[in-house]
Amino acid sequence: MLSIGIMTTTASQNQPKVSARMRRRPQPTSRFGRWFLAQEKRPDGLSAVEIADRLGKTRSYVNMLRTGAHSAPSLEIAVAIEKLSGGAVPTNSWLKKPRLRTR
Repeated sequence: MLSIGIMTTTASQNQPKVSARMRRRPQPTSRFGRWFLAQEKRPDGLSAVEIADRLGKTRSYVNMLRTGAHSAPSLEIAVAIEKLSGGAVPTNSWLKKPRLRTR
């Protein structure tokens, strides 16, 4: 196997293998996901571990909220997220939008 930087090729396939670092994460659609991503990019921003510690939850739980794998936190956690984000992620942003009925 030939190794060049972070891309590798095998003689049998001759196709580059892309490392996990090169794969793009899907863009977050929730307010929390966007705020979380902004925190990661800022040099003085909070890491996933710090956010989880401040919320009293695990990093995997916080990541599930970020990606949408977990639909909504409890009211207590939603209020804590609002305080932690300085109001950027309001508590009511976790509420489901009512569907309008059409006849």
